[in-house]
Amino acid sequence: MRRSPMFRVTEDTARPSSKQLVETISESLRSGQYRPGEGFPNSRQLADLTGASPLDSLKAVTYLLKAGFVRQLTTGQLVVVKSLAGIETCPQPPAR
Repeated sequence: MRRSPMFRVTEDTARPSSKQLVETISESLRSGQYRPGEGFPNSRQLADLTGASPLDSLKAVTYLLKAGFVRQLTTGQLVVVKSLAGIETCPQPPAR
């Protein structure tokens, strides 16, 4: 899988990768790049797309699931549930 410019993770030691992922994903949800009902990458795909570690990708996806922004279908596929369009503030990312 090719890395996506949509989700960028840097080697910024002050901000963990999982937090960076949640911030960039939130921005994608806010901008309408992902809309309710659309498929969303699972943690393994997210790690491949971004270069983040599988653990950080799992933390980001787990946060999005718990926050109700995505849900997992019985097939295992993730879909976007909530749109952040028009919301100014980013949801609180997971702690380090």
